[in-house]
Amino acid sequence: MTAKGQDEKKKLTPEEKAARRAAREQRKAEIAATLPDRCFQALETATFLGVSVRYLHNLVEGDPTFPRAIRFSQRRVWKLSELAAWAESKREG
Repeated sequence: MTAKGQDEKKKLTPEEKAARRAAREQRKAEIAATLPDRCFQALETATFLGVSVRYLHNLVEGDPTFPRAIRFSQRRVWKLSELAAWAESKREG
């Protein structure tokens, strides 16, 4: 990128970052409300929540409000509707 291009790049204020984050979370909730209930494996769940897989496992082990997983053999899956509701409650609280 040229020096001119770097000068034109705008830095976001904390308020603008918060507004973008809130809008992104709102879009996630709207999408989740329109989709049939799907099940996500760990990587998909972590991506949906915007966290790492390791942090997801910390949530599973340490947060009693986090949705319970459904076990399929060695794998665990989470319902999209439950994840969206949990994320919404954390955003409001």
